[in-house]
Amino acid sequence: MSVKNESGDEVTILSQQLESFTTDSNQSYQESNRPKSNLSMSSAMSPVDHQHHLDDKLKMPKSYHEKSYLIDGKNPVINVPEKILFIIDTAKEATITPYEFESGKKIQPLLLIKRAVEMFIHAKSTISRSHEFAIMTLSAESPSWLCDFTNNIKQVISVLGNITDNPLGDENQHMCDLTQCFRMALDKVDLQQHPSIPTYVTRVVFIYGRSQIITSISDPECFDLLVKHPHFFLDALFVHEPPSDGDECEKIYGELQRFDTKENSFILEVGRVSAALFSSMARLVAHPLQRPRQNETDYNISLPNNSTDV
Repeated sequence: MSVKNESGDEVTILSQQLESFTTDSNQSYQESNRPKSNLSMSSAMSPVDHQHHLDDKLKMPKSYHEKSYLIDGKNPVINVPEKILFIIDTAKEATITPYEFESGKKIQPLLLIKRAVEMFIHAKSTISRSHEFAIMTLSAESPSWLCDFTNNIKQVISVLGNITDNPLGDENQHMCDLTQCFRMALDKVDLQQHPSIPTYVTRVVFIYGRSQIITSISDPECFDLLVKHPHFFLDALFVHEPPSDGDECEKIYGELQRFDTKENSFILEVGRVSAALFSSMARLVAHPLQRPRQNETDYNISLPNNSTDV
């Protein structure tokens, strides 16, 4: 699954730029120390067992969470493996504006999003084969778990390539409740109960593509359990229609910014400019324990005043 060069040299250039991103590997944990995923056991659970597993998490006393997590907003600046869950919105609104390239080629948003995610996976895997990826989709009706955490990028990209969009069933829908989405995420991820140095971190990259339907979380219990964990990170990329008087883009982006409860999330938005989409995915490549806060980032390249080098 890929967008071929006939869509213009722009995608090729951006692909090379994204794949060239790197992370400082100093202080990196050895491959042999990488924790094993427990999802092989989780996948064998019956639906009843899954529910009991989640209920056990939800029934933990709040004091236990507070004591175990030691939420102080401070994390070590180290390079440990990431477990990255992509949650990709596949709901297709009635009116969709495609991406258009200089060659005249037009590409539907979901196809270009999948290409950007594919490039992200290649870049992260090049940095470290210890990183693992999982995929969940969010349709008009409910979330679906498609791929367990794995560092087998061929498997992940194969699943990614098979994702298709689906029309909204209710044209009058105005809200998208993400409660079940985060409930499923909490059920599937394994959050370490270690307060200091983690052996891995978990990150969700939520990609939302609706411009008319505002997100909400009617029951925030699962969401709160996830984001309060010091080694869990939540990023969001809002891929929207060109702004107009009839859309809800500003309100949607405002709601997505509520994800940043610890001021360590990257909440990005892009319209129908392909360069901005790939640039945003490139920004998300950085390790959450090594990157600055979003409002402190600076992607400009400057030379010292006395430098004559170019």
